[in-house]
Amino acid sequence: MTRGERLAVVGWAQSLIRRADQRKILFDLDQAMESTFAATGKSPLFDSLAKTRSNLLRMWAEA
Repeated sequence: MTRGERLAVVGWAQSLIRRADQRKILFDLDQAMESTFAATGKSPLFDSLAKTRSNLLRMWAEA
């Protein structure tokens, strides 16, 4: 490069959930929620899955 300017951006993303196995559990739970909602809509089972996901996020999240 002989003229002009060169710009660079450096960044990173940090997950709220540190451990990969915990992230996998939350992902699987999200998939179950999507399937349940598609099949039955908002149901007691869907509500239970959503409550469990929220509780796990509260337990595992690092701010």
